Amino acid sequence: MTKVKKNAQSITETTFTDISDVLRQPVSSTSQLLTEPEFEPENDTETVFEPEPEPEVITEVETITQEPEDSDEVFMSHADTASTIVESIDGLQSSVIPYLLENKTFKGEELEILDNLDKTGQTIYPAGSKEAILLVRWKRYQDVIAKIPFNTAEKRRLTLATANYVKTIDLKMTPMQTLLMAWSEVIIKRSTPFFKD
Repeated sequence: MTKVKKNAQSITETTFTDISDVLRQPVSSTSQLLTEPEFEPENDTETVFEPEPEPEVITEVETITQEPEDSDEVFMSHADTASTIVESIDGLQSSVIPYLLENKTFKGEELEILDNLDKTGQTIYPAGSKEAILLVRWKRYQDVIAKIPFNTAEKRRLTLATANYVKTIDLKMTPMQTLLMAWSEVIIKRSTPFFKD
């Protein structure tokens, strides 16, 4: 034990100012190896914490399908799946919310009058008339529903966030499932007028 302490002491006494000083030192094959005394922890149930790996963040949309090695089934990429989900939600909200808002904003009789109104602005209705008041409300309604669909920046942010979530939970969708989602969204959007009274 004293030899180990002596060698350790002589090494620590030698200080090097440059790496080239270290490299110039002669190497002897008879040098003794320093061994550290064994460390015995005081508590046997000591837990070693390791930092968690950082999650992988998708910053660009990829368009590659994923093929599992053990199956013949092909799955859409996480980015394509996320894009399909965001587009479907945007399409549904852009058709269902205006329908619900129209039914809340206008009553049955007002809807009939609204159907017969000239909304192009070529006909001027008397100020304070039922038609003029209804036309002002309709224009406000049009301004509100124009803001409902996601804009390009919102779609990008939502697609990236959804892609990260899809990747985290390892959601797998086949091309057929994404096709059915897209078709359902379009059919629901087009059938909304049939639900009107």
